[in-house]
Amino acid sequence: MKVIFLENVKGVGRRGEVKNVADGYYQNYLLPKKLSKIDTNEDVKQAEVKKQKEVIEKERLKDEASAVKDRLEALDLEIKGKAQGTKLYASITADELIKNIVDKAKIRLEKSNFPGGLHLKDVGSHTVEVKLAEGLKASLKVKIIASPV
Repeated sequence: MKVIFLENVKGVGRRGEVKNVADGYYQNYLLPKKLSKIDTNEDVKQAEVKKQKEVIEKERLKDEASAVKDRLEALDLEIKGKAQGTKLYASITADELIKNIVDKAKIRLEKSNFPGGLHLKDVGSHTVEVKLAEGLKASLKVKIIASPV
């Protein structure tokens, strides 16, 4: 049975895809959960148009992310932290970094842009990887300066 997926179904199909599935699988799983619908000619045309729009939107987001990448890589951030020697008393987290980026460059980021969490614990220069879009990452230079206790 040919169906159009309305949602992503792990291991089976992605949203907007047209695939053949077993009748029982459609009747017992996909239909009750409203994850797909039966393929008709009109639906196929709508799915193709929707897919084209998604591709265009992804390209637009990638272009915007590329511009943000250039701005982030040109940015030199300096953050002060209380330290004894070269070790900070409290690590610099993604929240503090995001706040400084917004203050200095007016770029809004989220914690999810910093894969694996972020905890900078040493005074000095660091390079932080920022995930902007699918397959696009920026390298941000962060300099941590020790402030007296």
